[in-house]
Amino acid sequence: MKQKVNVSSLPSEDKTNLCIIGDKIIFLKKASYNLSHIGNHHLYFTSNEDIRKGNWCLSFKDSLGIQTEGFMRKLNPFKSIKNMVGSEYRGKIIATTDNKLMHLSNNGRVGYPLPQIPQSFVEEYCEQGGIDNVELEMEFTEPIQRVDNEGEKWEEYPFDLKLTPNNEVIVHLIKEHLK
Repeated sequence: MKQKVNVSSLPSEDKTNLCIIGDKIIFLKKASYNLSHIGNHHLYFTSNEDIRKGNWCLSFKDSLGIQTEGFMRKLNPFKSIKNMVGSEYRGKIIATTDNKLMHLSNNGRVGYPLPQIPQSFVEEYCEQGGIDNVELEMEFTEPIQRVDNEGEKWEEYPFDLKLTPNNEVIVHLIKEHLK
């Protein structure tokens, strides 16, 4: 099974392989730090899933509520929202090239990185001059036993991202986006 997701690029001060110079998107074989004439960027795959407390998401308003070009933010641990058009939050980040974004464990201290976007996709993204949407491979996870208030029982068969041993998502280009 595959899930269609959005692709976003945001500026970064990190050392990256993805740079924007003027209106050109360039892949650098050797990652570089942000120089005055090079705009380093990270890529983010976002879904339309509900954004829950502790999730990373894209935001288009700063802390004062002013509309911005976009940045990523970790949602307040005491807040959950629906991913609505018009909300300051748009798109739950489910994979990224930014290896500093971490899931935290229940104790809030031990973390593991969000799934990563493979370098081969970053190269294709640059070659195509940008890509808006892709499909990611999904896989069944263990069934979850549910019980409602009346004692009615059922099983849910959730899907999760299928990952490589390197914690990378498996990306499929959508044919309409190819040259």
